Amino acid sequence: MPRDSPSGADLTRLLVSSRNAYKAGESYTGTAARFVPRRILIRPRLFLADDHPEFLKLEMAFLNPHFELIGTAADGVSLVRQVLLLRPDLVVVDIIMPILNGIDAVRELVQAGSTAKFIFLTIHSSEDHVQACLKEGARGFVSKSQMSSHLIPAIKAVLDGLPYIALSNPVSHG
Repeated sequence: MPRDSPSGADLTRLLVSSRNAYKAGESYTGTAARFVPRRILIRPRLFLADDHPEFLKLEMAFLNPHFELIGTAADGVSLVRQVLLLRPDLVVVDIIMPILNGIDAVRELVQAGSTAKFIFLTIHSSEDHVQACLKEGARGFVSKSQMSSHLIPAIKAVLDGLPYIALSNPVSHG
């Protein structure tokens, strides 16, 4: 047998380790004698909430090539119910929605123990709105006018644990 080929016992260890790694969301590269754990890259699972159907379609088309879209809601009550059921990695939510607004919905989700991260995507970009969203647990805030250039970077930053804010009218310090 060539020197670099694993023995039968090494192959058995490799298969058992690979099976256990698969269950844990990891894979192993290398020979049976030298295991190197490597995380399997899985597309983050997103949930979208907006009460404007046409904008929601646009948002879905924009994000679908990059993320796994697992659901949508057009009101805050549906948002809370579906997020608790589907358990997405991240929720992109509008502030103004019927029945229950986005800020109150995020508050309810955080209080219910949701582990999702939240980004507000909205036309409302006053400092009061931004502060209210951040106070309730949002890690990102993007003005709808900035969606094409800032939403994907915001999602990636927030998933990495970093805050991200992109307003429509940046404040100048002059």
